[in-house]
Formats: sequence, structure tokens, C-alpha cells
Amino acid sequence: MPSSGSPGYLCRETASLGAVPVISNDQSSLPWPCQPCVRRTLPRLGVPLRVGHTATSAHEAPSSFRLTRSPPPPRRVRATVRRGRASTPHPSTAWPRGTGLALLRSLPAPGPEGQGPGLLRKPVYTKPALDPGALGELGRAVRLELSPAEKRLQEESVRQHQINTYLSDRISLHRRLPDRWHPLCREKKYDYYSLPKTSVVIAFYNEAWSTLLRTVHSVLETSPDILLEEIILVDDYSDKEHLKESLENYVAGLRKVRLIRANKREGLVRARLLGASVAKGDILTFLDCHCECHEGWLEPLLARIAEEESAVVCPVIDVIDWNTFEYLGNAGEPQIGGFDWRLVFTWHSTPEREQKRRKSKTDSLDSYRQTPTDAYQHTERL
Repeated sequence: MPSSGSPGYLCRETASLGAVPVISNDQSSLPWPCQPCVRRTLPRLGVPLRVGHTATSAHEAPSSFRLTRSPPPPRRVRATVRRGRASTPHPSTAWPRGTGLALLRSLPAPGPEGQGPGLLRKPVYTKPALDPGALGELGRAVRLELSPAEKRLQEESVRQHQINTYLSDRISLHRRLPDRWHPLCREKKYDYYSLPKTSVVIAFYNEAWSTLLRTVHSVLETSPDILLEEIILVDDYSDKEHLKESLENYVAGLRKVRLIRANKREGLVRARLLGASVAKGDILTFLDCHCECHEGWLEPLLARIAEEESAVVCPVIDVIDWNTFEYLGNAGEPQIGGFDWRLVFTWHSTPEREQKRRKSKTDSLDSYRQTPTDAYQHTERL
């Protein structure tokens, strides 16, 4: 019988269904029992490789393991593990006849209905415990009683950033937003193993400290670890002191975050292309440097691209008040972005033809289906 230090194996198919995984040499209960997959899959999911061991970390509750015996098959098993679009053969694993190894581990409770098991949805970092009384928590508006001197500081922050950064600096970098998903969104299911991984590129120039880092933490705390390849911060030749060594030291302590700097002022588009040139992910995601993400924001975007790899997708963009940082949400019905005859970007109501094409409220809106006639009609209503 293998020793208590033998590696175990997590059945990927079982995990994707949110059931209790069984690590066993029983062919009927374990589709892919090969040790190379053990060493690759378990660390990826945050599961220790050794049995008889209790592991704890800042982001994982204590978990215990126990050994059980099960009747083994009288033959060696060879399997193929599918990962993404490729299938790679691995050497088989054989246990001595008459002995077996089963490793049981209870998974965390599943997340919101339709979003897959909690383990696969686990973000890079977990948000701190909710503090209902904290400023701006759950998207509440914040209005401070300020002295004349403090008001001057607040007005100066608005003048510099067009955002009330004086207030932003007093709101947690890890604040939560209220949950306003459409009920049908909760029924969506995603195969996390088939979704591509993404590199998130965030370009900035002289951005305020709190709004920039709240964006970074928001991505890290709402994106599944299994889907987020990296965050690339692109400094477009900022000259603010807080974006120099202080930012480098802060970012150095964060997982999956890289900071690169332009040698001269490039502008938004070239700065984003600079980040894209060093990205490692399958998909590029571009975010503004002063935004916040809902839990579950990433999976639908990647799923659309998995369906049609040439698609360029955009999420429903909610509104946060620039002065009070109140989360205002959106109008309810998704809109289509476009330009009027003055080349000013604005949001248009969904054409009737596109509404009829959609079979569900969760179906995407295809902006390229909009005709010049539609655009003219929208412009006339402005």
C-alpha cells in the first residue's frame, strides 16, 4: 500500500460538479488517475499534495484528510486529461493488488446558484470581513461634514482628478458593492476548465492612489484565480511621487500583479498596447484605472469569447457617482454604445430588431448588427 505521503488526485469532472471528490485507484470512480495530473491539478486548485496533512493559510480554512481502503482494479489504468483544447496523454498509475488509496476532502460550499463550485470560483484574494458601518460600504453614498480647510482640500482633489479623491482616500480599498444581478444570470453555468485565462491591462497617468489600488484589489478579489493570469499596470510616464517607489513596493506584495513603465508619454491607446505586448494570458482585458468589479464579472466575458474567439466583448457598465462614490447601477436594460454625427460617444437604446433576436435577457447584444438607419434614428432622438 502506498505510504501516507503518497500524492493524491482530484477528479476534475467531480470537482466541476461541486461534489465531494474521491481520490482513489478505483477506475469506476476516478476518470483520470495519473500522478502527473496530481502534481499539476491539485496545486492549481489550492489542494495540498500530501495526505494525512492539515493545511491552513490566510485564504483557506483548515482542511483535514483521511485514508480509506477500496478494492483496486486488477490492471493498470491509462488516461488522457483534457485541458483547454488540447489532450495530453499521461503515464498510468498502478497500485499493488489488494490495496487502495482513497482521499476524501469536503469542498467549500458552492457559490451563487449556477456559478459553479466555490473552489473553482475562489478569487486570488478574499475580501476582508464586511464592516456595515464603514464609509461607502455596499455602495452607499458618503457625505462628509468638512471644515473650510478640508473643503478646500476636497475641491483641489476634484480639480486635479475630476473625481473626489479626498473622499476616495477615506473609503476602503476592499469595499463591497450591492448585488443587483438579473435573476437569470444566477442560472448561468460555466465550465471553468474550458474558459480561457485573461491578462487584465490597466493603464494610468498620474492617477490617485486610492482609486488605482481599489481597481487592482477589486479585480483580485472578484476574479477566479483559475481564470486570471495576471494584472499588468502600465504607468504612462507619471510624475507624481506616490506612483514611483511607493507603488513599486506596494505592488511587489501582490500576487499576479506586474508594473511596467513607459519611457515617454504614450497616450491611452499606446500605453494599453504596451501592456498587451508583454501579456501572457489567452485573452486581453482592458480596464480603466478607476473602476470596481462585481463578483462574477469575468466569467460571462470569457464565455462569450470561448463561443466566438473573434468577438470583442464589453460588459454592462454601471455608474458610480464621482462625488459621493454611491453605486448607482444602470438603467436595467442593456444599451449599445456608439457615436453620433459629432463623433461623441453615447449609449443608444437597443433596436427592436435586436430585441427580437435575443431569446433570453442574458443573451449578448451584437452592436455590429446596427444599421446606418438605426444610427440615424438614434441621433435624431438626441
